Amino acid sequence: MQARGTKWPGAIGGKTRDPSGKPSRIIGIRVTQAERETWQLAADERGVSLTEWLRMAATEMLARTLHTTATTETGKASTRPKRSKRSKTKP
Repeated sequence: MQARGTKWPGAIGGKTRDPSGKPSRIIGIRVTQAERETWQLAADERGVSLTEWLRMAATEMLARTLHTTATTETGKASTRPKRSKRSKTKP
């Protein structure tokens, strides 16, 4: 298949797919140049692309969030500090 106009024999667009073959969607975020550079360094250290690194970081954060939410709902653990009890007597 060739690209329209240029006749380049590469991809002509369409939906990118994840390894399972399912269509994926793009999520755009605005970042500062410093954030992007820091994240790129972290991705390079792991030997992955910036996109892969961001996906892994978001997935790890989701797992922690779901774990915290699940344990809080069951009453076994809470990340919120306990409030001190106020005295009911007036000064």
